[in-house]
Amino acid sequence: MYDARLHTDKLPPNIVDALKNFSGSECYLIKRDVDRKSMLCAPNNCHMNVQKRIEKYGGEMINGWLLARKSMLLEMGVWVWFYHSVWVTPKQKIVDVTDSEDYKNLPLSTFIPDKSRLVDIKNGVAYNTIAIFDNSRVANKFEVASGESRRLTEGVVYWTTNSVKYFRELHEHTGKYKLIRREYPNNKIDLEDKYKCRIEGNRLVPLDVYNNMIASDLFFDFSIGGG
Repeated sequence: MYDARLHTDKLPPNIVDALKNFSGSECYLIKRDVDRKSMLCAPNNCHMNVQKRIEKYGGEMINGWLLARKSMLLEMGVWVWFYHSVWVTPKQKIVDVTDSEDYKNLPLSTFIPDKSRLVDIKNGVAYNTIAIFDNSRVANKFEVASGESRRLTEGVVYWTTNSVKYFRELHEHTGKYKLIRREYPNNKIDLEDKYKCRIEGNRLVPLDVYNNMIASDLFFDFSIGGG
């Protein structure tokens, strides 16, 4: 894959098998090219960062999955991957141009391409985070902590929220979620219509003052902080 270094052999075998079946691809280490002073590298904005690079310099976008380098989760055996976009330059060099707290000053990102799941920048639709457990002990621990009656199994890919609190099996959800940003006002309207709540600052406020329950499905359908 371009000039990227293969990294699949560094992952646990059951994680490799699950990811290959899910994405159809290998895992790679790709170079990071982040200028923190540039608006083209803004954190939590990978899809637009790459799109703006393409508009300015040319090249193409690759969507896929970025490993969350959270030591506490990895040491437990929880492999979390964020939906992510990277840039292929006109010279066919693949680089990660987005700033990230997880990677800070590291020179390489751990990335898995996924040609079957493409971001929809026009309508503000991306994909949820995924999680895989490499052992049954930690799977059972998260099963209890989630508070949902859902069996979690090692070596299986699940949709999850950024906080890794809730989980959905792949057949339960498409994985697509709508971005709640000022560029996509219709997505905010869709959220209010479907879940009868609105966003005030960083809080979700039910429209019905007599019902303050927020369904966990909301965090899979829309990109809401928390979850």
